[in-house]
Amino acid sequence: YYTWHDLLADGTVGNNWATANAGFRISMSSAQPMDYPTTPLADGYDGAGVCLTTRDTGPFGKMANKRLAAGNMFLGTFDIAIAMSDHLHATRFGIPFTGRPDRFTGFYTFEPGPTVQDFYGNPIEGRTDSASIYAVFYRNHDTSGNEVVLYGDNILSSDLIVAIANMGYVTPTTQWTPWDVKFEYRTELDEQLLANRGYSLAIVFSSSASGGDFIGAIGSRLCVDKVSLICTHEE
Repeated sequence: YYTWHDLLADGTVGNNWATANAGFRISMSSAQPMDYPTTPLADGYDGAGVCLTTRDTGPFGKMANKRLAAGNMFLGTFDIAIAMSDHLHATRFGIPFTGRPDRFTGFYTFEPGPTVQDFYGNPIEGRTDSASIYAVFYRNHDTSGNEVVLYGDNILSSDLIVAIANMGYVTPTTQWTPWDVKFEYRTELDEQLLANRGYSLAIVFSSSASGGDFIGAIGSRLCVDKVSLICTHEE
């Protein structure tokens, strides 16, 4: 399967972008690279992009009550060691960030799969699958000074969240469509904390918004390209 890396200013490779492709491999070890949930997209909005597709996890997935795998990509890390036993904590969202996020932009296409299924694989009548496109800025230490990352069960609900830029409902479209979402701040930034890397930024994409609960539609497809984070500076 494919992995993604940033080329840093000094020419070294950074490992900021993560996916759960490694978890999908447990259930579908015979899958070819382009059959994984998160794959390259040769023909994006402008050059290459990324394609996220909700996949069937096959017989092993049924046995483990993990019947689908949503395509996902995020800033952070994926802990394959606990992917089967504690999947929501396998996704560790966010990297330290010293900018002041203002807007989150990019281009997307989204085609929902034909049938949304519940945790047990039963069809949910009258429901259309939805995708996720959002960014979260949060304090990466708690009140006791302990280091913190956000997980799949609190990425949108933690008390440490400072600001969120959430696209909300992702309108289905086969045409490349722009998004431009402003960060909504809940608290003021601490400039000293910001300078000392006391905040982290998570950017999250998923082809099925409820994929972390194994609810979604097989075949839902979210493609993204030209993603930008626009920051402001203190005057």
